Amino acid sequence: MTVRQIVLRHGIQFNANIGSFSAIYAEEDSASGSPEVLVNIAADGEREYVLHPGDTFTVRDQTWKLASVNNPGLHDWTVVLERVD
Repeated sequence: MTVRQIVLRHGIQFNANIGSFSAIYAEEDSASGSPEVLVNIAADGEREYVLHPGDTFTVRDQTWKLASVNNPGLHDWTVVLERVD
């Protein structure tokens, strides 16, 4: 089964066949006022990405984007990643 969407919460790792996904923080960017997320991906090595809604990144041969951030800066924040290819 191919994963097309991943929902991340603070401190909870999501394991998929292409790698492991986790979000370190989700807060408002003081400069732009838009949500900012630090995502850690472990697949063929480990990478960290600082993302804003709509930003894309590559995991192996797949392109993913930060689709949404809910409740940034609060304890119960969530991050939604979606595969775009």
